[in-house]
Amino acid sequence: MGEVYQENKTSWDISRAYRQFQRADKALAKEHYNDAVDHLNRGLDLFSSAMDHLAKAADDAYNKAGDEIGKGNDKLQLSIDDYADGKYDSAARHYDDAMDYYDKALDLVD
Repeated sequence: MGEVYQENKTSWDISRAYRQFQRADKALAKEHYNDAVDHLNRGLDLFSSAMDHLAKAADDAYNKAGDEIGKGNDKLQLSIDDYADGKYDSAARHYDDAMDYYDKALDLVD
């Protein structure tokens, strides 16, 4: 769904979980133990959901990085082909483009 979307869902679920823990604390103070347990369980479920969103965000970032590496590989192959054909200026441009794609990939997973 997209790295940023998943990160936003992570933040949302964590804030909702925190709110459930606050409610559990209030219920405990009033000795409403069953309510406290219910709020704690909801909070834990929301934290679990947040971790799932975080894992999906990482997967999305690695998939994007893989796409950038593929583009870099394509440009590198063009560079090699042009160099073999004696087109040194074109080979250098393709090489520079390949390095830019590799840098983007590293930035995504850094």
